[in-house]
Amino acid sequence: MRSLPFHRATAEGLPASFNALACMSDLQGREYLSGTFRGSERLLGETVAEKLLSMISVKEIPALDALLVAGDLYDYPDCRKPGGTGDISDALHALSAVTPDTLCVLGNHDILSSPESLPAGIQILDGQTVTLRSGLRVGGVSGIIGDPKRHNRRSEPDFLEIMETVTRRNPDFLLLHQGPEDIHNQRLGDPAVALSLETGFRGLTIFGHTHWPRDFLIDLGDGQAVNVDSPGNSHNTVRSMTTGNPAATSGKSPPRVAGLY
Repeated sequence: MRSLPFHRATAEGLPASFNALACMSDLQGREYLSGTFRGSERLLGETVAEKLLSMISVKEIPALDALLVAGDLYDYPDCRKPGGTGDISDALHALSAVTPDTLCVLGNHDILSSPESLPAGIQILDGQTVTLRSGLRVGGVSGIIGDPKRHNRRSEPDFLEIMETVTRRNPDFLLLHQGPEDIHNQRLGDPAVALSLETGFRGLTIFGHTHWPRDFLIDLGDGQAVNVDSPGNSHNTVRSMTTGNPAATSGKSPPRVAGLY
């Protein structure tokens, strides 16, 4: 598939100084140059960074205060199979040029060969909560639930312990790769993550990993969750959301998505 869908949303409950942010996940593919792979095709994260800068320059979207990246940014140079595992440094370097703050959790296909060489504006979250220049607070947990002997995986108890340590700090946003299931619409995800968020988090969760073909915003208890690995009809398609903030509040209430288009 050669299209890169971008979706927009308006949000309430963000700091008054906040403009906009962009969220993305599962950019597992390469740019399309021709019908024959040349080996020089960039990761999709690099092309998305270029597109966002272009959209900002022509005022199609406002300048972004932050990027929230929910993991899985790699694909093999020849895209020979879904789910390649490799170094995502090039994608993160490109994305860091878009905004002062790029917050990322690693997916189960992501490797950072030299994390110490990342630009200062990039923060990889795995149990931490950070406060952005705007005052927005974001926590995150990398990886997925699975066999701890495999790459970027934790047992369910260990994953939930770290996630709930983050949610107890009451961040505005929770950034995950592993997301909740949507039991009402029978869509895949983790039921334990869903239960924990439904009973213990009032903020906005951004996640990926499991593709949903439609209706990517759900309510979970007093909070909301947005799957940015959807919509679309190919797993190797960019799914991203730009959140504008035309009517910001003081930020005392948890952020909520007010409209999608």
